[in-house]
Amino acid sequence: MEETYELGEYAQQGVVGAGGTELFRFRALKSGEVEITMVYKRLWEEE
Repeated sequence: MEETYELGEYAQQGVVGAGGTELFRFRALKSGEVEITMVYKRLWEEE
């Protein structure tokens, strides 16, 4: 898995709360199907 973060068009580096996009890339090891489950939450939130 590769994870990158791109700042939004009007965001400045290091500005708290600035918008952006987090991108996750998954590489298949073999052909077939798999289900990926992700949870969107803030660090301080319970599961």
